[in-house]
Amino acid sequence: MAEHTGSSGAERLLRRRTFPVNLDHFRRLNDEVGVIQYAPYSKPDLTWGYTTDDVARALVLVSRASAIIEESERRTLARRYVAFLERMRAPDGRWSNQMNRDGSIADPPSDKDHLGRAAWAAACYASSGLSDEPEWGRKILETGLQWALNTTSPRAKAYFLLGATEFLKSQPNTMLREGSAKLARQILGWYRSVSRPGWRWFEDILTYDNARLPESLAAYHEIGGNSTCLMVASESVAFLMGAQTVEGMFAPVGNKSWYRLGGHRALYDQQPVDAGATVETCNRLYRVTAERRYAEWSSLALSWYYGNNLKGRALYDEKTGGCYDGLTQDEVNLNQGAESILSYLLAVTSFNEPFSPQL
Repeated sequence: MAEHTGSSGAERLLRRRTFPVNLDHFRRLNDEVGVIQYAPYSKPDLTWGYTTDDVARALVLVSRASAIIEESERRTLARRYVAFLERMRAPDGRWSNQMNRDGSIADPPSDKDHLGRAAWAAACYASSGLSDEPEWGRKILETGLQWALNTTSPRAKAYFLLGATEFLKSQPNTMLREGSAKLARQILGWYRSVSRPGWRWFEDILTYDNARLPESLAAYHEIGGNSTCLMVASESVAFLMGAQTVEGMFAPVGNKSWYRLGGHRALYDQQPVDAGATVETCNRLYRVTAERRYAEWSSLALSWYYGNNLKGRALYDEKTGGCYDGLTQDEVNLNQGAESILSYLLAVTSFNEPFSPQL
């Protein structure tokens, strides 16, 4: 049986640690438009422009980061990010993801992963106290809901569910509550159709940002008390941590060939986004259940950034505030893009989220 602590003891465990945070690189990546996507070595390069994915992550960060960023800066950045996202949103509720350096939009609106991330960001902003437009988040969630229900992207559904449940914590909304229940059932349906002994997962392959799938079910349990969602979240995270632990160290599935059911898992390249998502998911499950194993897994995944990995190389650079883009067969990818540093800052910020065990 998993070990439990009392609520006050578990809360102290979750909050007692401090982590290195240097915002210099994050600030360098920001310009008057949004967050620059790419940074060869540590120098931002506008050649590849901006993405909805990165700006959405940044809006979630400033919505949550009261412990590390002053409110005036958070408000300024949030307004900029909202303006960017408004330019990327189609009237029908879908989103474009790529903006060129000249401000032109590079791709047509779609219901891919960035649809869910944008909804997640809108909900976090609406619930943060920073928003001057409280209806903005609601409109984005409501117009995007049907696309989220119809999309074939598991991560778009998971992120949208994270957003809808975040919104519902602070504001009632029948449409979003019913939509959240449908999204949770869809994700559970994938799990039931694919999961088997030795493979407790939603798909027949582990790819990227995997932990967001169980996190979305844990988030739904937070608003609905759904024990099935919590059970599946727990089972799938335990499976994921088994797949992502090598020689006692966190080792996210590599993006060279991923890890397919019945096949061999790729060790490299390991990406920061997977470490960050794992930290956030385990912290959420720890806050909900007070089971110590989640705190231990969260710490293990976070330590990957500091060099507790198969190459013994730190991914987070405390001096510059940058985060390398991946752990490769040849040690590290020296580029320091937006996704990487945002994954680290979101992971650290997740330790300051409200603690509310539901035992």
